[in-house]
Amino acid sequence: MNEKVHDLVKLYDVDEAVVGDINNPKDVAAALQGIESVLYIPTSGLHNETHSAKVVIDQAVVAKVKKFVMMSAMHPNMSTLLQHTAKLKAEEYLVYKGLTDNLNYTILQPQHYCHNFDIDLVEKLGACHCFYNKNTKLAVVDVDDVADAAYCVLTQDIHQNATYELSGSSYLSSQEKTDIYNKLTGKNIPCIEVGIEDFIKQIHVTDTYTQDALRAVSYTYGTFGIAGNPNVLQWITGKKATTFEEYLQKQLAKKAILEQA
Repeated sequence: MNEKVHDLVKLYDVDEAVVGDINNPKDVAAALQGIESVLYIPTSGLHNETHSAKVVIDQAVVAKVKKFVMMSAMHPNMSTLLQHTAKLKAEEYLVYKGLTDNLNYTILQPQHYCHNFDIDLVEKLGACHCFYNKNTKLAVVDVDDVADAAYCVLTQDIHQNATYELSGSSYLSSQEKTDIYNKLTGKNIPCIEVGIEDFIKQIHVTDTYTQDALRAVSYTYGTFGIAGNPNVLQWITGKKATTFEEYLQKQLAKKAILEQA
């Protein structure tokens, strides 16, 4: 086991890891060797995300996997979001492969994640920085709920050819999220709007695709927001979706335990 693979196995607490180029069919084929079920989670911000998805889907067909679950995004038909357009094309390709090659697939479309409100970063900056209109509302979902849904889909035999929207029940602006944080912690941190160009400089993004994708997110979230409904998520997992306040309570409790250790 080389050092990079060893580090991945330790980091993610898994039995095996394969390092390779997701755009290289041979590397993907090696990763899928002997695999029955695939949960495909594309890397965020790939300029060729659609192409990468096609490579993985094609190799899944060749490997004769029994189940292929793809993580997409809520409302991929929102054309003002570059990454959503890429995911929509990937979804389309998967649907056709399901028909032509009898690939057992399920598409999961998670909403904006709760963890985009990063409590460690908020505490470090002493403020919640938002690179779009801080009063526009977004629905959010806890990644743990999404993981539970993925587990159910991978282990149950009733989800073939399905596309599921995964949203939590909270529909909040960045200002409202900050207010909830302040209520739980007794702090009084502000929510500050940061211009998108300043934000891009702050996080040191240099490639033009990611810059354009972030500008698209800033415009779309700031102008429209994004909404969702928790019913499908709750049906799949058999439990209530985690609210944003419950998510923060969980994260703050974990942080307190780590600080005491």
